[in-house]
Amino acid sequence: MVALGVYESSLCPKCGRPLSVCTDPANEFKFKTGAPTRCHATTSQVIAAERSAGIAHREGVLFHTELVD
Repeated sequence: MVALGVYESSLCPKCGRPLSVCTDPANEFKFKTGAPTRCHATTSQVIAAERSAGIAHREGVLFHTELVD
């Protein structure tokens, strides 16, 4: 369990890659990002949250998302 903690602490909290790779000045401008991909489940949750504007304390509301045919 200690080894897992050491490993996880060596990863970037933003991209999940090893910090030694993503923060290396030699790698600046070497990373390329492709076209965006939409998560339709998250989009559904965002729409539901926007529609719940009138609910008191809506920050505490959880939205369950499922894939339906």
